[in-house]
Amino acid sequence: MQLVEPARLHAHLRHFCLVALLTVVMAGPFSFSGSHDSTGTLAASSDTGLSRDATILAQRLHQTLNDDLMLDDLALQELGREIDLVLAQIRNRHPRMADISARQWHRPSVLLLELEGDLQDAVVERWKNGNVVPLPLTGHATFDELNARAGLHRAEVLPSLSTVIMHVGNLANLRVAREAYAATEGVRRTSFDEILGDGPDIVAANSGGAWYVALRNAWGDCPSGCIHSESFFFIVDRGRLEQVTPRDAENIPQFRTIIPTLEQTRWFP
Repeated sequence: MQLVEPARLHAHLRHFCLVALLTVVMAGPFSFSGSHDSTGTLAASSDTGLSRDATILAQRLHQTLNDDLMLDDLALQELGREIDLVLAQIRNRHPRMADISARQWHRPSVLLLELEGDLQDAVVERWKNGNVVPLPLTGHATFDELNARAGLHRAEVLPSLSTVIMHVGNLANLRVAREAYAATEGVRRTSFDEILGDGPDIVAANSGGAWYVALRNAWGDCPSGCIHSESFFFIVDRGRLEQVTPRDAENIPQFRTIIPTLEQTRWFP
């Protein structure tokens, strides 16, 4: 039986309650004007020519490589094309790897904000009518300006939880946006809308010109945490492909860096 850390369990319970309440009480989204699409991972793969795996991994990486509020679409696609080539090289040599896909760690382009004070009152009062497009400004200049810069186009207000679900532009750097909202007066807490459970995944990063790629296959009751798993580690360096054993990979800093701290016991059994 897999034990869940108290902090993570608390986050899961909070998320479950949030989603349950949203399902019961929300009649529909409160919309901003705009044409951003936050339901997909970046742009659709058919639009960019990138695979879904490369799209997810490029977004993850690009968010850590710069501190801009909005991601550079061209740089993002270039990074994705390079990742697609790296994955193709691995999968051509090791066909089993084609069955392992990257998974979303959280909903793309969505942030959860817990509000307080005057900002909470303004959001509840001024965004209560979902039929008004565009939604009015809250009157809090810093908050309104950040919303505009982040491409906010839809919001779902949960007054009983002092929470608003923010749908920002699909090129917003969620890491930077989360930090910016957290520093805004009236915002008590910010978080990603985490996708619960477990499953197969891919992590990757470029270090010194070489790509370090780890793929994890997982199965068996994955909504509760996956009973079984196996991990594979590869280094792709200027056309040279090397597979590394899990035991050796555990002692290579680049692999430990790309795997989330809370998941390292899953990847290094």
